Amino acid sequence: MEKTFKIGLISKPQGINGEVKVYPLTDDIKRFSSLKQAVIGGTTVKIEKTRICGDFAVLKIFGISDRNAAETLRNKYIEVDRENAVKLEEGRYFIADLIGMSVFSDETLLGKITDFTEAKTPYITAIDLNGKIFRFPFLKDALNIVDIEKGEMHLKSQRLKEIILYED
Repeated sequence: MEKTFKIGLISKPQGINGEVKVYPLTDDIKRFSSLKQAVIGGTTVKIEKTRICGDFAVLKIFGISDRNAAETLRNKYIEVDRENAVKLEEGRYFIADLIGMSVFSDETLLGKITDFTEAKTPYITAIDLNGKIFRFPFLKDALNIVDIEKGEMHLKSQRLKEIILYED
């Protein structure tokens, strides 16, 4: 289980006062509005203020006072630890917790999750025990159990047969 989550990527400085433009890696950009502290490049920083500008967040980080200082943060991730992460509703999961999870159909181990792709219908990529790649849409009606602590996802076998796709 991951201890920290990447929630954004600093794309560039914004203006001359040390602000940075952040590409969000979260499904709710508004979560940046309540962000008071984060980790950038292994260092814990305090967030002075946040603005939401369209699809980006603009952050003012304590101690970063000019464009040159902000430039040193370009292409660095903004992370939060699990304790400071947003609380998820039941049936919602952090992508970082799904990656590496074992996938089962009934009690049969199918493989391990290697990727999660956001799309109109999100889908999971996994690799089976023989190294073959398979994908399936991440649908509630296909899920039986998702156990984050055990690192296991159990799928309904009949529904999985309808939606699974193996690469050639």
